[in-house]
Amino acid sequence: SYDVAGSEPLLARVEILLHLADLDRDYDTYQSVYALLEEKGTPQEAIDRLFYPPTPQLLPTFLPNPFVSEQTPESTGYIEVAFELNKYGSATHIRVVDATANATDDEQDRLVRLIAYSRFRPYLAGGELVRKRAVVRYYLN
Repeated sequence: SYDVAGSEPLLARVEILLHLADLDRDYDTYQSVYALLEEKGTPQEAIDRLFYPPTPQLLPTFLPNPFVSEQTPESTGYIEVAFELNKYGSATHIRVVDATANATDDEQDRLVRLIAYSRFRPYLAGGELVRKRAVVRYYLN
């Protein structure tokens, strides 16, 4: 089974390591995986997809990410929330930065609570933690 696992493409093997790091919020493993990808000459866009995506990666990654929200004809408005991620994947400095007039206070509070109690993969660039301000626009349907 080791030979079979070793024959998998590098990104497939790395994703297994990332899933384990996600479970433990193991920042050191994130850094090690990032360094391995750089060492193996992985294109930067592939590394960024894992460690610096445009929308924060909600954990566990095998579940749908409710923060990836598309505007549809049924959308009645939106709530836009800004926050930062620490090295353990917890959101800090969470605040509503914009919302349509029909977004109720209750809907805004629920979204802020969802972010506060969720875990995310931390942002890394150059193998180091990046305190990037994430802005998520959640469409109301």
